Amino acid sequence: MKLIELLLSVMTDKVTALESQEDSNEGNLFCSKLMMKKERVNVYTKGIKKFGHWFNSSKLLEYIGRQVDIRYQEDYINKLYVYSTQGLFISEIKRTEPYG
Repeated sequence: MKLIELLLSVMTDKVTALESQEDSNEGNLFCSKLMMKKERVNVYTKGIKKFGHWFNSSKLLEYIGRQVDIRYQEDYINKLYVYSTQGLFISEIKRTEPYG
């Protein structure tokens, strides 16, 4: 019985450590998103045009002809985080055009 209690204790400690790490990662991601550039843009049939390239996702279909807010890192312009104008997360999207 002691062995089972010991194993349960070790497993509980590992799960707690993983949950703590996930909370920390989410906090870091939240902070980094706050520091990203934010901009309101139009959604077209081809998606969102930014930095001279198109970004698209099926999650943007209901937003065609409307505006959304995007966040992006200035030093990594291959990915956009898209939010509704009310602040609800829609999708993380990458460039749909070939690189180069």
